[in-house]
Amino acid sequence: MESCYCGSGKTFEKCCMKYLLKEDIVNTPSELIQSRYSGFCEKNLDYILFTNSDNVRRELNQKTIESWIEAVHFNKLEIVSVENDEFDSSHALVEFKVHFQVGYAEHIHYEIAHIIRHKGRWTYDGMISMKKRAEMGFKISLDDLCLCGSGKLFRECCAKSCK
Repeated sequence: MESCYCGSGKTFEKCCMKYLLKEDIVNTPSELIQSRYSGFCEKNLDYILFTNSDNVRRELNQKTIESWIEAVHFNKLEIVSVENDEFDSSHALVEFKVHFQVGYAEHIHYEIAHIIRHKGRWTYDGMISMKKRAEMGFKISLDDLCLCGSGKLFRECCAKSCK
């Protein structure tokens, strides 16, 4: 049996496979990132789309993702940190790196992902760049609408996740 792509040390069958087959849902934001990484490795576009938030799905170009998945060989996932504010169980930030190859060129994708719980399940709500995160901390007013698109004030939404 092969080790799971996500690096958990478990076999794929005992780890992420149940999520990709939609037999179970992830319990934590880091499990979401791990299962999505396994989904990319397995070229399981259905699962990737399923785990995107409505905000991301509206902006998505499915053909671009399909061609990108076909061109990439994924090597390793590193979860760097997870911020899940204890006062808000519906938002989290997961910082991670994905090591991958396109042809002979090796690359590292670095991301801080905004993860939200919607209708009882964790979903990927897009990437927060270091620049955007710094801007959120220093330039956005707590009384401005949140940048995540929830329609809530920043103070009532993502401000709790930004430390």
